[in-house]
Amino acid sequence: MKKYRYYPLEFKLRLIQEIESGLRSKAAIAREEKIACSLIDHWQKKVRDGTLVDHPSAPDRQLMKENDWLKKKVAEQAMEIDLLKKNRRVLSTHEKVEWVHRHRAEYGVTKGCEIMDICTSTYYYKPKKSRAVRGFQDAQLRCMPSTESGQVNSII
Repeated sequence: MKKYRYYPLEFKLRLIQEIESGLRSKAAIAREEKIACSLIDHWQKKVRDGTLVDHPSAPDRQLMKENDWLKKKVAEQAMEIDLLKKNRRVLSTHEKVEWVHRHRAEYGVTKGCEIMDICTSTYYYKPKKSRAVRGFQDAQLRCMPSTESGQVNSII
């Protein structure tokens, strides 16, 4: 595969200026720089039209492509964040906690709570059992067989 030579914009403009000022002829420049006269004609035409521009190098093009992709990704994420912020106002606290619980592997609890606009203490909050439930559970524990003597504990 033939490798193309790259000529910087400054080089092109300097050659064209030398031709127009009469320092060197087009043929002499073509011979010395080992470039075709038609290429110099092409550059002169672009200078007259005002369309002669410096093209980015391959690494620059790769960076520009990556930059465009990152801009697109940031825009998508900004839209997602806006959507989440709008929807989190509609959700109940319980639904927000459930969302954080489902996505804790992706975002972590702290970041999930931040996204849902709730405190981490809200996520970790466990309501106390009512006295009736605790009393029933205590009674069940008292009636369980003792592990030491094998006897059944009676209700005190």
